[in-house]
Amino acid sequence: MRHVKGTQDLERLLEERKDLICPYHSHELDAHQCGSILLQQINAPLQLVWSIVRRFDKPQAYKRFIQACTITTGEGGVGSIRTMELVSGIPATSSVERLEILDDEQHIFSFRVLGGGHRLQNYWSLTSVHELEIGGRLVTLVMESYAVDIPEGNTRDETQMFADTVVRCNLKSLAQVAEQLAVQERQGTQHTVPRFAAVYPFSL
Repeated sequence: MRHVKGTQDLERLLEERKDLICPYHSHELDAHQCGSILLQQINAPLQLVWSIVRRFDKPQAYKRFIQACTITTGEGGVGSIRTMELVSGIPATSSVERLEILDDEQHIFSFRVLGGGHRLQNYWSLTSVHELEIGGRLVTLVMESYAVDIPEGNTRDETQMFADTVVRCNLKSLAQVAEQLAVQERQGTQHTVPRFAAVYPFSL
């Protein structure tokens, strides 16, 4: 599995703290699958970031490509299933997903794609949220890993590039939303979650 690293501080951190990866992000990949681990540093408190990530019923709070989300089974806890309508401009129309892990103590969130109008079959994502000291200050580090089948007619690199692009876009959007909310909290102003247009340059 490929590691997508950010700043030199984050690269150094991964070398020193491999325990952040091994317990949670060890996807076993079959020959017909690919996967990555992507990182995002966020200048906002861990609990604030986690409060956004953990909402299985509100992925559109930061995921730019989601138009609407409906819980069709369960009440938002483990085992719940959501159906999402996706925005236009991406090579997909909908996604049906099940919540696999929601750990409020370890700050781990995982879901699996069951179906939908897209070609990312057997997509499994796991996100972990960590509070760390980087450069002498506390920050939140979000790590998201995934495994997915390689569709017939596509290469491993094409599939991984597409999935990486979507995950990276989501993580950057999460950072923007969380950092804006952190500023609003410090200023004592009302929380508002910005919405973005989504355009992805890759297709499957």
